[in-house]
Amino acid sequence: FKNQYWFGSELLTAPITSGTDSSTMMSSVDVWFPKGKWIDFFTGLIYNGERTVKVHRGLSEYPVFAKAGAIVPTENYSGDNTLGNKTDMTVYVFPGADNSFVLYEDSGDGNEYKNGEYATTEFSLNWGETAVFTIHSAQGETSLIPKNRNWTVMLRGFAESI
Repeated sequence: FKNQYWFGSELLTAPITSGTDSSTMMSSVDVWFPKGKWIDFFTGLIYNGERTVKVHRGLSEYPVFAKAGAIVPTENYSGDNTLGNKTDMTVYVFPGADNSFVLYEDSGDGNEYKNGEYATTEFSLNWGETAVFTIHSAQGETSLIPKNRNWTVMLRGFAESI
């Protein structure tokens, strides 16, 4: 599975490098899933690990899978390329395991981070009879992040395993 790779600590990607089938307009790739549960980032479908599955995608789709318990913070696209930490953030949370993730933010330019000028925000997921997801208070140089941040939490992967 030479083209398959980790994207950060939470995501597994499997680029499709084959052509599109002219009758289905879909391409496919064999994905090897390591041990555990894996959730399709975009559809929420759950795959059992320790096996290979052929996945099909259209031209505008990309195979990305989150490990069980994954926490993936993202910035909402604002239409600009300006530096600075965004006010609107979305966190994707995937079920199935305890996990924590630390979001690191700095000014985006310069070397001030070397002198401790950065902020961190921890996210934690405790998975059991009930799930508890927590966004902890930012630590460090909190002047680098917006005073009023809007968080959207997206829960993915609450479907049957295939």
